Amino acid sequence: MKRWIAAILCFSFLLAVFAGCASEEAGLESGVSTSAPASQDASEAQPIDLGEILTVDIDGKEVTQEIFAGHKLTVVNVWATWCTWCLKEMPHLAEIAEEMEADGVQIVGLVTDAGTAGAVDEEQLALVKEIMEQTGVEYPIILPDASLSEILLSQVAGLPQTFFVNGEGEALPLYYPGYQDKEGWISTIQSVLATLEGES
Repeated sequence: MKRWIAAILCFSFLLAVFAGCASEEAGLESGVSTSAPASQDASEAQPIDLGEILTVDIDGKEVTQEIFAGHKLTVVNVWATWCTWCLKEMPHLAEIAEEMEADGVQIVGLVTDAGTAGAVDEEQLALVKEIMEQTGVEYPIILPDASLSEILLSQVAGLPQTFFVNGEGEALPLYYPGYQDKEGWISTIQSVLATLEGES
């Protein structure tokens, strides 16, 4: 009986990991996807206001929706410390954050397993900082608050998953599921920028 329970638990764990972090192939196959509700035509989907964000970064500094001001596009990369593909793409995003800053692009990481704005997990936070050092990440890493959890994290089916936010703090009706290399990310970001410019 104990063997059966252990086998079931092991299978459940592997299934969860496969469905979540191993979503690389889904991302590479599907490209940028729409986050329009099933009842809404994707072509009619409108940007969603992220509301009154009130959270903190990993250094405890307060973060509001002003984080999006002054940028044409903010790439919000949702990740977790246990996600192999998340960690693999972070060095690419770190390089892009520096190289595309002049184009009005910023990268922001949203880490899902270091607590929330109101309940920080200090042990996990230390791990996040260690990962940032190892991957060369200097872009902001923030924790989720109620608004980000409700509007963005509720749409996450697997990690990594990336959203795009305009300078008004509105989430575009687009997201990217899965891992990309540097060249793939540059192409995706340029495509989203072109979409924004077409709307203006």
